Amino acid sequence: MMASDVSEGEHYEVLAYTDWADLFIPTVVKWANGEIDRFNDPAVTRNNRRESLQLVERQAD
Repeated sequence: MMASDVSEGEHYEVLAYTDWADLFIPTVVKWANGEIDRFNDPAVTRNNRRESLQLVERQAD
């Protein structure tokens, strides 16, 4: 699941879902910073999340 401090449409766009136990879980996203993330590397995902949060915050100012 995605962290509660990021929201679809604002911080990321879902490109692919996995259907598991009647839940649709994002498996590929495009972050606000433009990076495509398949959640293969937790460090890359954390970096993309941080950069996207910062980008959206800067745009709101």
